Amino acid sequence: MPIHRRYAPRTALWLGEGAADENRIKPDNCTGLHFAASFGYLQMLGALAQAGGKLFMRHTLDTLLSSHDWSPAPVYWVAVLWRRLMGVQVRNATTGSEEVVAFAHASASGSGTAVAVVNLASSTMLLRNPAGIASCTWRSEYIVSPTSGLNGSGSALNGVPLVASPAGALPALVPRRVRCSASDAA
Repeated sequence: MPIHRRYAPRTALWLGEGAADENRIKPDNCTGLHFAASFGYLQMLGALAQAGGKLFMRHTLDTLLSSHDWSPAPVYWVAVLWRRLMGVQVRNATTGSEEVVAFAHASASGSGTAVAVVNLASSTMLLRNPAGIASCTWRSEYIVSPTSGLNGSGSALNGVPLVASPAGALPALVPRRVRCSASDAA
């Protein structure tokens, strides 16, 4: 990224495919269709945004959709939620843990802050309201989890399996409304 800032500071930074980076945190037998791939994909989207990137392009659909039935893969749901929730203004977010990565943006809706958190720990972690982000009374949670383990291809949103209709329509991506407190689990 320093080369971009030095030689072309007024041009947009784009990333064309990131599979090599995605592979660095996946188990050897994990493909883009496995839930574990969504961790790397989310981290790629967040790191690109922090570096000032404006566009991430996928070159193929084979990691977004299953080639045998065209059903959305876990990384597809990450992409959809990122696009719908995360705005373009990047905010600072740190976790103090190597196992938990957080990205904060102004909300895509224009109201509030959207925070994406990747928990690589084997247990639930406590999160506190980040400094600089206004406190809240209520928040909307979109918690994506695997339906059949990290090497499975299914995803759930707040415990409800994510499945497109036979015609390809996406399900309603309904958040869980939670009363805010001083510390919360993730």
